[in-house]
Amino acid sequence: MKEDKKKFEKHLDPPEIDKLEESLGHREELVDHYWGSINYVFSLIRASEVKAGLILSFYGILLNLIYRNLADVIAAADGGHLLIYLPLGLWVLCTA
Repeated sequence: MKEDKKKFEKHLDPPEIDKLEESLGHREELVDHYWGSINYVFSLIRASEVKAGLILSFYGILLNLIYRNLADVIAAADGGHLLIYLPLGLWVLCTA
């Protein structure tokens, strides 16, 4: 491999060798930029997973509280199911 490089360099003028070394440096910069972009996207994905987990946890707690206390609310409303279904329907429409 080194012999091939020496043969290749013998046929090039010194300015051409400098250009070749600069182009290799540019490739390294592109590779670094590529990996930096991948790490940035990876951090965005991680943040969105945390956000989704928090939202799902909040809705789970909220729906659990509603489900546990639904019988008490219906009993207090004396069978007025409209009082329950109207806000529930509005909530579903607003969040869908």
